[in-house]
Amino acid sequence: MNSPIRIGVRGLCVATLAIGMASATAQPVTLAHAVEAAWQRAAESAATQGALRRAQAETATAFARWAAPPSLEVAQRMDRGLSGTGARETEVGVAAPLWLPGQRSARQQVVAADIDVARAQAAMARWQVAGTVRATQSEILWRAAELAQVQREAQALQALSRDVQRRVGAGELASADALAADAEWLQAQGRVAQTADQLAQLRLQWRTLTGLDEVPPLDASPGTGSEDQEALDAHPALREARARVEAAERKIDLAGASRRSAPEVVARLRQDVGGRGVAAVNSWGAALRIPFGTDDRNEPLQAAALSARELAQAQLRQLQQQLAATVEAQRLTQSALDRQWASEQQRAALLRERATLIGKSFQAGETALPDMLRALAAAHAAEAAVQRLRIQRAQAAARLQHALGILP
Repeated sequence: MNSPIRIGVRGLCVATLAIGMASATAQPVTLAHAVEAAWQRAAESAATQGALRRAQAETATAFARWAAPPSLEVAQRMDRGLSGTGARETEVGVAAPLWLPGQRSARQQVVAADIDVARAQAAMARWQVAGTVRATQSEILWRAAELAQVQREAQALQALSRDVQRRVGAGELASADALAADAEWLQAQGRVAQTADQLAQLRLQWRTLTGLDEVPPLDASPGTGSEDQEALDAHPALREARARVEAAERKIDLAGASRRSAPEVVARLRQDVGGRGVAAVNSWGAALRIPFGTDDRNEPLQAAALSARELAQAQLRQLQQQLAATVEAQRLTQSALDRQWASEQQRAALLRERATLIGKSFQAGETALPDMLRALAAAHAAEAAVQRLRIQRAQAAARLQHALGILP
């Protein structure tokens, strides 16, 4: 008799545990999750990983024993067809290029600098993807707030239309008033449909970008401003520019340490056979091949390295100025939006109160329908302006965070 009850309780416990686990694992999507999802799907992720692997592959060359791969020499001389004695000489040698003084260390520093550049490029590409995610998120939330506002407006106009129709039926208003109220309601419905379609298109872009359905909310909390310089110093774009300057410096050092081609040490084994029946004589020898270095070879290499450094330094200075100006502009924009939002909230409250008073007057038959419609339109426009400014303030905060190079 008790067995069915025990099974039921066990099933209820299992179901409760499953629901609890599901609720624990159902974490809300944050902007950091969205950026990570977009980065995993972005082509820039694969490109930067490939660049990093190529830079790391040069490490083995820089730490190799020889400046270049050794080469094999094989030579043979025979008197066949001449004296006919059967004499021959066979020589086998191995040539190994040597590092010039300081060249190996300079090459290792160049490889390390190239790896830093590849990593900085990956960080900058991720920052750019985060900017795309933030822009799409802001546009979606903007349209969502706009849709909510036009839906509220349509609902208010629908209620007004029904009230006008009731009063027309009671003989209090003319039929033209019902037609005007219905026309305003239908126009509001059209705005709802248009805004909903725009929002659906943006959500499709979001799913394509991140693979997610949920859009995280905007963070409207602005920074204090005291961390601006510290954040700018760690900006991914500046890190990439500084890494390029460092790589150019290291290549100048490598060009200075590579004023001539690598010398080669050659080890040879030689076998001489004087003729038929004569015992072979084996010998070995060593040689050192030293190429001459001239200004005709070195000057273009040095000039190219110096030009690359000057260009990288100029780009770094320009980027620093641009980012500082962008941060200052975003600060000014944020301050202006704060002032506008405060005044617009007061204006919206006044227009809401005015529309309420005119609505009561309209119910009492003391105000005409056009005046009522104008009062509603003004109140709805003010409400829409407040919502737009709320989103714009959050967008400005997000753009400031992005300009500072702060990743979510």
